Amino acid sequence: MAYNDVYKGKKDSIKAWVSFYTYPGTGAVNRSYNVSSITDGGSYVDVNFDTALPNDEYAAFGSSQQGSQNSGLEVGNYSTTKFRMWWSIGESSSDAPEAAAFAIGG
Repeated sequence: MAYNDVYKGKKDSIKAWVSFYTYPGTGAVNRSYNVSSITDGGSYVDVNFDTALPNDEYAAFGSSQQGSQNSGLEVGNYSTTKFRMWWSIGESSSDAPEAAAFAIGG
């Protein structure tokens, strides 16, 4: 039995999670729960939900690998159908080669 088989629908349960790879102009989902796809916008990635969340008042978190460079990761643009992740290296934006994210609450 998977984690969400027991907790599915609970207010504090994980609503979606995804592990993915990005390369300029493309993106590929490795594994996921309630994520239909990712949209690679070049300097950001939209994480698209398979089933819409009841509202946009959830928390989303992410982590990524960015090689040896100092970088930052931001998560935002929340809606019931997706959220956005974007990375910065110094003053510029860039994709991360590997990343993971999840949404909880809502």
